[in-house]
Formats: sequence, C-alpha cells, structure tokens
Amino acid sequence: MESISKFKKNLGSRGITLIALVITIIVLLILAGVSISTLTGENSILAKANVAKERTIHETVKEAILLKYTEYIQELSINNKQQKQKPTSRMAVVEPISIKSFVEFLQEEKYVDEKLVINIERLVGNKLSLGNGTGTTDVYKIEQLEENEKWILKLKYMDEKAVEKILWEETLDVKSIIEGGDGDRDTDIAP
Repeated sequence: MESISKFKKNLGSRGITLIALVITIIVLLILAGVSISTLTGENSILAKANVAKERTIHETVKEAILLKYTEYIQELSINNKQQKQKPTSRMAVVEPISIKSFVEFLQEEKYVDEKLVINIERLVGNKLSLGNGTGTTDVYKIEQLEENEKWILKLKYMDEKAVEKILWEETLDVKSIIEGGDGDRDTDIAP
C-alpha cells in the first residue's frame, strides 16, 4: 500500500499538467504568428528582398547600357577626329559630319530591336528574371528624342502592368559632338 501512494505522489510531480501544455501551445502560436507576419505582407522581409532583387537587375541593365553609351561616345570622338584630319582641296565641297544616334548604334550591334526593346540576354550576357517580356510589358526600352540640337536619351523599364519607370536619362549636345567635344553630357541617373 505504501508503494502505491508513493507512486501516485511521484507521478504528480513528474508529469506535465494540461495547463502548462496549453500555455506552451499558445506561446508557440503567438511566435508563429509574429514570424509569419514578418515574412509576408507589404513591408515584410520577402517583399524587401524582391525589391532589392529588382533594383539589382535594373542597375545591371543600366550599367550595361552606360558601358555601351561610353563605347558610343568614344566611337563618335574617334570618327569625328578622323573626319577632321581628312585632307581637303580648296575646290572640294566639305560634307557635313553625319553622326549616328545612340539608338542606331545599339540597333547595329543588335542590342535593340525596331520597337526599341532591349535584348537583355545579348546586352548583359545572360537572361535575367526581369526584362524578358515582349511588346510593352516586362521590357527595357531605350528612347531618344531630339530637341534643339540635343538628344535626350532615356532608359525605361515597363513592368508587367505596363507601368513605366525611368532608370536613366541623359541630354547630349549634338553640336558639341560635331565640333569635337564629348557632347556636353548632362546625366540624370534615377535611383
């Protein structure tokens, strides 16, 4: 008899009560809720990671375009110097210097199609998770406007909803290029 009462006494002190178990489950549910809300939602870790990924891809494309732009400016400068060094006779008619636009340069190199959509795989060297669309959604586009002997260049991204975001803009003075300068570049790089 004594051993049975001793067994009941020990059993009560070693076991988990139902109240302790319920409290533990409630605490775990609260922690799970906080963790899930941190991972999902508009201002969550996953949303911030997606925004950072998108910015990185935009910067990759922008840097590749800026590299091609630098090549373009160098080519213009070299061609301009070569045309100025050509000997001309007194009777010869001096032809005006013709320069191709940056868009024409990109099209010659097959980086841009006739709709001014950038071929990301050719430009960057591999396929990215953005800019692989067709037409007007999920594409990068280059735009060139002419205004008062200046070219305004814009790099744009059109997302899946066709919302336009300007990633880079530059104004180039064509007259300055013809005269041998670098185009008095006025760069505006969007964040």
